[in-house]
Amino acid sequence: MKKSFLLPLLLLLVCFLGYFLFFRSDKKKPEKSFSKFFTEVEFADKTGLILDIKDIKIHGVESAYNASIVRKGNHYLMAFRYDIVAAHKKRKKYPNYTTKIGIVELDQNFEQTDRDFFPIDTHSDFSEDPRLFVFKGDYYLIYNDRISPIDQKEFRSMHLAALNIDNFELEWITNLDQQIKPVEKNWVPIVHKTETDEKLFLGYNINPHKVLGVENLHSNELKHYLFPDAPSFYAIKWWKWGDPRGGTPAQKVDDEYLSFFHSFFIDRKNQIKYWYVMGAYTFEAGEPFRITRFSKTPILFSSMYSKEITNPIVDKTKRVAYPSGYVQGQYQGRDAFFVSIGENDSAIKILVIDKETLFKSLNKVN
Repeated sequence: MKKSFLLPLLLLLVCFLGYFLFFRSDKKKPEKSFSKFFTEVEFADKTGLILDIKDIKIHGVESAYNASIVRKGNHYLMAFRYDIVAAHKKRKKYPNYTTKIGIVELDQNFEQTDRDFFPIDTHSDFSEDPRLFVFKGDYYLIYNDRISPIDQKEFRSMHLAALNIDNFELEWITNLDQQIKPVEKNWVPIVHKTETDEKLFLGYNINPHKVLGVENLHSNELKHYLFPDAPSFYAIKWWKWGDPRGGTPAQKVDDEYLSFFHSFFIDRKNQIKYWYVMGAYTFEAGEPFRITRFSKTPILFSSMYSKEITNPIVDKTKRVAYPSGYVQGQYQGRDAFFVSIGENDSAIKILVIDKETLFKSLNKVN
């Protein structure tokens, strides 16, 4: 009688223990690869928008990211951000790392040439997110930096610098602080050419499209343009993935300017909470530079966000696609844009984007 009673009890105990071992354990559930906010978004590498994707390897740099690119003859120059884990006695808020800018030369296939990468001396340990552009035949860099490294709060301003492409040294640096808000990032260089002149504008904001004019490269006295016939805010009601922020330098494509932007949103019901996405927009080739077309949805691809996070300072609950530069060219007989993006703050990719498909994918803005 006792044996017949103990056997069911033993089976019940085994089942109970099994339940806790396999169903109630502390093992994390597999994370969702994409946010629920992407449910209706088609992958651009399946629709023909993205023709190819290339990983960029930079020798001697761990976890380079957020790269910008320009042509230099038959080659390319790529400026990027990289982080160094090291204590810094002047930095109270984030004492365990510094942020640097480097530059490298790439060949026609976007492979690093025989030249090593060069760290750019910005006279700071807190320089971030460079954008390269060419103005009146010279090369320039715009990036954000700490205003005062001893402050506990993260005050940042944009800096403009002239780049010597022979030795990759900065010839001068101008702090463009406008004292508007404590943290300034992601200004968009706009090189505006006319028949008689070439002028540098900076896209300060996308919605509304706020444009600043650089009257003197060595001064922070920027001209704040106000156009009476330009709308204050644009009807980009379909974009639900965060406020659009600056990305790549704008370039004239046909009769308009084109730039790739990024935005950011939070998915509180996903293990990955913070998502950075990218899109594209066009605006008029002259004053008042009205926004004309805008992405319907983010530009996603099936392997997006898959890069392993190798940067030790990165918050592992966020996924990032961050466009910082592009060049125009041909790919298998098609007009294309080669867009450099940072992925998960740990890697650099080149997205080959088909021009015709991209423009067809944009919504007109009223």
